[in-house]
Amino acid sequence: MSGQESIWEKAFGKEEFADLRSTSFRDVLDGSILGKGYMSKLVWIVFITLAYMLTYMDNRIQCERQFKKIDQLQEQLEKERYIEMLTEADLLSEGREDRIIRLMKEQELDLHFVQDPPKHIKLKP
Repeated sequence: MSGQESIWEKAFGKEEFADLRSTSFRDVLDGSILGKGYMSKLVWIVFITLAYMLTYMDNRIQCERQFKKIDQLQEQLEKERYIEMLTEADLLSEGREDRIIRLMKEQELDLHFVQDPPKHIKLKP
């Protein structure tokens, strides 16, 4: 144990930590710990840590906004795909024959649509 005590004394036996040994929980609660010598040396570390935290929070918020926008765009894409499928089904349901009949009626042509399939005539040489 004497080896550990000597290491402890070497590390914290310096003048720099004299204020730390005399600090109590009451000093932490009433804020007088901020006026101590070792806290004034740590001000820059506190500022850097605070800057890192603020940067992290800002990046996190931006990522959340981007994820929300991605979700909205994916929903919009699904809707557009659904509309495209319906349009394609409507276009495919109307065959060429139906379009020809409709055009004949619109233009009032005197043509009749043949109901029988065409017959192939084969000639023998």
